[in-house]
Parts: sequence; C-alpha cells; structure tokens
Amino acid sequence: MKKTSPFFWHVHPSDRAAMEEETCRGLFANGQGICMGSGQIWLLDPGYASDAEPKLEIIAISGVTKDS
Repeated sequence: MKKTSPFFWHVHPSDRAAMEEETCRGLFANGQGICMGSGQIWLLDPGYASDAEPKLEIIAISGVTKDS
C-alpha cells in the first residue's frame, strides 16, 4: 500500500509497520490467503484456480480505525 493513499493513514501504526517491513521470506500462506506480519494483513488472489490474470487484493486488515 502506498504511503500516499489516504487509507494508509487510517491503519494502526503497528499494522503500517508490518506492511512496510514485510519481506517475502516472512509471508505465510494457507487456503485463506497470504498473511503479512503476525496476522495483521491478509491478501488473496480472487481469481485463484481460474484463468484470470493473477492479482492480490487486501481482504483483511486488523487495526483499522473507525474513521476509515
């Protein structure tokens, strides 16, 4: 997520840090998606198991403020 995105600033600082500091080596994946940090951010390719072009979408972020 780009730091210029307005949504970025509504995410709890610890979750922002998880997004900024994550490396490919620290990712965890299972049938529910791809996890960043310690479960703070979950990504999923909605076209998985289809012929659609791969893309990742954020499906869950913990720590989003009520102002988002």
